[in-house]
Amino acid sequence: MVCEILFSTYTYAENSIGVEDDSTIVIQLKWKHQFQFAGFYAALSQGYYAEEGYKVRLKEAGPGINPIEEVLKEKADYGVANSELILYHLKGEPVVALSAYIQHSPIVLLALKESQIASPKDLLGKRIMFPEGVYGSNTLGLLNKLGINQDQYTQVPLTYNVDDLINGKVDAMVAYVTDQPYQLTQRGIAYNIIDPKEYGIDFYDDVLFTTEDKLSSSRQEVEAIVRATQRGWQYAASHPNEIVQLIIDQYKSERSYNELIHEANATIELMVPKLVQVGHMNRERWESIASTYQSLGMAEGQFDPERFMFVSNDSAVPPLTRDLVQALTIVVLIGLCVIALMWHMNRRLKTLVAEKTMYLSKANRELMVYTKQLKQKEDELYQLNKELEQRIIGRTETINKINHELTQEIK
Repeated sequence: MVCEILFSTYTYAENSIGVEDDSTIVIQLKWKHQFQFAGFYAALSQGYYAEEGYKVRLKEAGPGINPIEEVLKEKADYGVANSELILYHLKGEPVVALSAYIQHSPIVLLALKESQIASPKDLLGKRIMFPEGVYGSNTLGLLNKLGINQDQYTQVPLTYNVDDLINGKVDAMVAYVTDQPYQLTQRGIAYNIIDPKEYGIDFYDDVLFTTEDKLSSSRQEVEAIVRATQRGWQYAASHPNEIVQLIIDQYKSERSYNELIHEANATIELMVPKLVQVGHMNRERWESIASTYQSLGMAEGQFDPERFMFVSNDSAVPPLTRDLVQALTIVVLIGLCVIALMWHMNRRLKTLVAEKTMYLSKANRELMVYTKQLKQKEDELYQLNKELEQRIIGRTETINKINHELTQEIK
């Protein structure tokens, strides 16, 4: 038992706190240990970082810790941030987005069902709890897009405490779809969710990033970290229960097993791993996010995808896409075989039809000749029959004449 405790403590220290040296790579998380960072835990536990030749330490965050500032101040080599990362880029900061693991932001607006708040228009005149400044951009973007001005609602500082919603201190609050709705469900409280992406505000979440200096000076390392973390997320998405237990055992998460399982299922759904390559980023999506920040007056700079978006030398095809390609290839091959068979059969049929047509044409010509000959024979027979009749008549008349003469002589 003592050995197990010592081993657990050692493993946790190595993975989360650890004694680091100059060769240790530090990744700053954006919140406390939970399934939200499962890919990083899996990459560590499965040895993916070690296979690439690097030692990695994960730094837990908490209130007041901004992972972007931590990386810019060189307190960490890499960090995990929301889509506000692009705001720093628009302001001229040398940040580079490496991978976006959550394809659709889990940030939603939550209201009690009894409040009858079910759409953005229902928020007019209401008290809404969401973060100040850049962290509230998801909600501000939604309200701004639908023409709801800041003087048409009351903003309340965010606490993430659902009791504020239950006790009526606020009418609606920003929540993570992976967290607060589950808390209400466990307490038997019905709720409504207003999802910004249903109204065209579709941000990335949990974006791995670094600085331009790090990328230019250590591209091989950056490629390795991106590659290993991608493998980690693929493993975590396929083994959620295992990673949940790992988080409980080694990272001492404040969440219960059931809470982490719920978070795991919701997180994997937002990743869309079977349809979208893990970590995939789309230029148009980032342009749209940048446009949202600019429309809110948070930045005036121009989006430069060449500087902001990392393009890896590695490439991978998501499982479902690969399966679809294989299936389509098989279908195409079968289709081509069917077409070839039909073409061959059609060609053979045309040959047979041509041969039969030629045979029938020849037979028809022969029949016409035979019919003509038969007609000639018929005409000849008719003529002979007519001549025979004439001869019979002539003979009959002669016989009758002779008979008459004999009769006269007898008398």
